Amino acid sequence: RTLGFYLQQQFGWADRLFLTAAVRVDNNSAFGKDIKWVTYPKASLSWVVNEEPFWLAHAPSFVNTLKLRTAYGQSGTQPDIFTALRTLRPVPGENGTGALTPQFYGNPTLGPERGVETEIGFDAGFLNDRLGLDFTYYHTRTEDAILSRPVAPSTGFGANSQFVNAGAILNQGVEALFKAALISSTHYGWDVNLNVSKNAGKVERLNGTDTTIVVGSLQHRIGYAPWSFFRERVVSADYDPATQRAINAMCDDGKGGATPCFNANGTVIAPRVFLGRAVPSVEGSFGTTVRLFDRFRINGMVDFK
Repeated sequence: RTLGFYLQQQFGWADRLFLTAAVRVDNNSAFGKDIKWVTYPKASLSWVVNEEPFWLAHAPSFVNTLKLRTAYGQSGTQPDIFTALRTLRPVPGENGTGALTPQFYGNPTLGPERGVETEIGFDAGFLNDRLGLDFTYYHTRTEDAILSRPVAPSTGFGANSQFVNAGAILNQGVEALFKAALISSTHYGWDVNLNVSKNAGKVERLNGTDTTIVVGSLQHRIGYAPWSFFRERVVSADYDPATQRAINAMCDDGKGGATPCFNANGTVIAPRVFLGRAVPSVEGSFGTTVRLFDRFRINGMVDFK
C-alpha cells in the first residue's frame, strides 16, 4: 500500500521562461516498521531562447529553435515487497504434517533509496526542424542505496541475504538524441533518429566499516560500479596429456603480476579481481520510420549495449 501527497506549481513568463516547483510526501507498506514519511522536493527551469527579441534579430538562420533547461530533484525507490519483513515459508514436515523454515531475515530499518539528481541540457532544431539535437548531462547521487548482503549462518537465515540501506552510489553521464527528417513531403517521408547514452557509476560509501559487500560472484566495492563481477582470473596454465587436465595454473594477483591459483591442497588462494560491470556503461538505439502514400508506415529499430 502506498499513501502519498503531491503538490506542484508552474510559473510562466512571456511564454519564454518556465519554472516548475513541486514536493511529494510518501509512505509505503514495504518500508521497515521504523520508517514513516519521506519527502522529495524538485524544481526545473527552462528558457525558450529562440523566442527572445535578441535571438530573432541576430540568430543564425539555420538554427530555428533553441531551449535551455536545468532541473534539480529528489526521488525514491521503494524496497521490494516483503523485503523488510522477517518471514517463514511452509515446507512438508514429518508424516505429511506442515512445517515452517526460515525465508527472509527482514530489516525493520529498511527505507527507500533517495536519489538526488541535477541535470542540465538543451533542445535545438536546425533547418526548419529538419534536424534536431537533444542533449542532457546528469549527476545523480543515491543515498541509502538498497543493496543485499549475506546473513550470518548463526541467525538460522544463513542461506538467504538481507536487503539493507548500504551506502551511497554516484551515477553520472550524458544522453544525446539526434533526429533527422531526410525526406518530408505530402505523400512520402523518411525519418531517422539515433539515441546514445554514456553512464559512469561507482559505490562511494558503504555504511559501517565495510569496504566490500560480496554476493556470490558479484560485489559492491567502494570505487567500483555496484553489482560488479569479481572472480579469479586465470592468466596462464599448462596442459598435462597424462591426466588431460590443466596444471600450473597462474592467476592475476590484482597488482599487475601473477600468483598460483591453488595451493598444494587444491584450495583456491588467488584473489578475486574486477572482471566488469553488470550494467552496460554505453547504451543506444537507432530507429527509422518510412511513410508511403499517407497509408503505410514502416518502423524499424536496433538497440545496442
